[in-house]
Amino acid sequence: MGCTSQYQFCNPSLPSNNCGPLGSLPDAQSQAAPLFGMSTADFEGTGEANGTMISRYQWLVYITGYAATSVSYLINSLGPSALSSPRYLNTGVIGSLPDDQWKTDVKYWWAIYLASLQAGFVDTARGSTDPVLDPYKLLPFNSHVQEMCDNQKIRSAGHVSFSIFGLYFTLVTGLLIITISFTLEPIFKCLYNRRKYQEYTYLEWAASETLQLQRIGFQGTNAGTWTGCTDAVPVTKSGEILPSLALQYSSSNTEIGSEIGKVSTEAKGEMVSTSNSANGERDEDSVSLDDLLDASEYVESDSPRVQAVSAAGHIDHGPQATQ
Repeated sequence: MGCTSQYQFCNPSLPSNNCGPLGSLPDAQSQAAPLFGMSTADFEGTGEANGTMISRYQWLVYITGYAATSVSYLINSLGPSALSSPRYLNTGVIGSLPDDQWKTDVKYWWAIYLASLQAGFVDTARGSTDPVLDPYKLLPFNSHVQEMCDNQKIRSAGHVSFSIFGLYFTLVTGLLIITISFTLEPIFKCLYNRRKYQEYTYLEWAASETLQLQRIGFQGTNAGTWTGCTDAVPVTKSGEILPSLALQYSSSNTEIGSEIGKVSTEAKGEMVSTSNSANGERDEDSVSLDDLLDASEYVESDSPRVQAVSAAGHIDHGPQATQ
């Protein structure tokens, strides 16, 4: 397979006839010089230019010199690695290849050449990192080229760009929220102390604080003598030792359960007497018929209740009582 490489340079700022002829790399560079304001003879002779367009074009020619000059140069330099078929190599054996494998290889060469051309621009903008190579640097030869170099930017894979506005906006917003959270409570406390502003709302807010909820828990077990019940930090008297809330409420729940059992048992036996006592307290002037009949058996004779029954004299029980 034989390949021929041809190049062409164009000036897109021209309205028409803005491309030079196809040819080898040196011929294409010199034949395109008139498109940038310099004759081919002057370009091949002096190699120096002072105009803006021709200076930039000549600098472009210098940059392409850092890249691979031709596809043949790539093949000679890379050897077997210039082919894409070794990816099918396994234990020294390559299986069957597609019939158009040569097209894949040619595309692979062209992609490598374009990558080397891009690397030439990147290396020019970045410069050499080895100080030993400083004497061999090709610096911009006039102000036009220097201006183009100053305006050239190459994205670096080792660096990350970020928005300063977004960073400062996040920082300022966060600081504002933190400041408000720290100043809002003292402001409402001052308004409450001076003007009783939103009194119940403030008291509910203050009582729901973590330390205030803990204070309420201790007070539920009668532990501690507390002050500052509307402050951020409630305190006890000096020297007081508070018990464990978990142990206090565990023992309290056990005692409450046993008391509930006792009360439930006693309530079943006293339900009738409690009901009669409640009826007697409701109306002290009225006495039930059963109480009058059984008064002599359960109440002493000198009690006011018996005296009231004796003073009543005769009690009319109706037709059933006279039978």
